[in-house]
Amino acid sequence: MKTFVKICGITSVQALDAVISTEADAIGFVIGVPDSPRNLSLYKARELRKRVPDGVKSIIVMVPDSLKEVLDAIHYIEPDMIQLHNSNFDTSPIEIPIIKSLNQRTCLFEARQLASTCDLLLLDSYHDKLYGGTGQLQDLRYSKIIIQRLKPQQVILAGGLTPGNVSEVIKHTEPYGVDVSSGVESSPGIKDAKKICDFVKKVKGIGDEIL
Repeated sequence: MKTFVKICGITSVQALDAVISTEADAIGFVIGVPDSPRNLSLYKARELRKRVPDGVKSIIVMVPDSLKEVLDAIHYIEPDMIQLHNSNFDTSPIEIPIIKSLNQRTCLFEARQLASTCDLLLLDSYHDKLYGGTGQLQDLRYSKIIIQRLKPQQVILAGGLTPGNVSEVIKHTEPYGVDVSSGVESSPGIKDAKKICDFVKKVKGIGDEIL
């Protein structure tokens, strides 16, 4: 089984097509985060989601204020999964798979509590102002400890990943998957097709070596 790859922060048809042309497993659309250069309206997210082929997971990424906001977005966009940042409410009514995020300042006890309320965990770098897309690589020693201690919970690693470092990061931490956004961009919010291709090739090329 090869490492799961999610390319996040897709904002255009061109970027979407670049991801679809690779072996990426999932595509992320950011909604409801106005300060992000990758933010989409609900309408645009729905239009892009319609173009995602079977076999590739469509994931909406949110920093919601309420369960209703989440349920309304799911009903409108119809994603395969949802990724939640800062979800301080009961998410049990959500009927599609949930990814919940934590950062390296989250203690192990809190991480285990969070893991019990979702299908996948996303371990990201800490930033005092940003929820994601920081471009900052984690302390990989700590990432490895978290990933090992949370087993059998599957953990996706994010933060500062690039085509140049992702192979070593995976070999060192052995996550279930990796998530990249700014690391495959030519400028904030603008994806680079070659970087996307190189990133996915690097990840998929080493998956069998780890398992």
